[in-house]
Amino acid sequence: YYEDDGFVVVIFDYFGVLNALSGPMIAALDEAVEALAEGGERRALLIRARGGKTFCAGADLKVVRAQVGSPDFARRLSLFMRDLTERIAALPLVSAVALDGAAIGGGAELCTCADWRFIAQDATIRFVHAKLGISPGWGGGGRLTRLVGRGAALRLLTTARLVEAEE
Repeated sequence: YYEDDGFVVVIFDYFGVLNALSGPMIAALDEAVEALAEGGERRALLIRARGGKTFCAGADLKVVRAQVGSPDFARRLSLFMRDLTERIAALPLVSAVALDGAAIGGGAELCTCADWRFIAQDATIRFVHAKLGISPGWGGGGRLTRLVGRGAALRLLTTARLVEAEE
């Protein structure tokens, strides 16, 4: 991430795995949120990806699969990311996601924690958790419900339906 004239910009740039959040990416996002929580002259947070067709595919499943023998890892990661996304949502400044590509799973959850979502014409959002037999563990289900209402959120969360930019 970098700061420019009061703006903090986080850029996902891990295309080998569709911008899935690796440990270093999560740490950088956490560091940016900590800096913003301190206040000062900072006015806004922007989360975006560098080119490509995927904004963020959620957690890096290679890392998660490597921890299969440690059930506590998934719980700790989920709690950490839930806390991080809630801190983003609670920032005392404007936050935005520039969605240029697909936001999948945890990437879709990240979209729910920002105040604004700027969506390119070919961008998509998909809560794929139901297909994986899991529920959104980063707080995205509750935030989605507040954004679109209970009925629409339930449909999106249980069907894993692709949401096009126009919608």
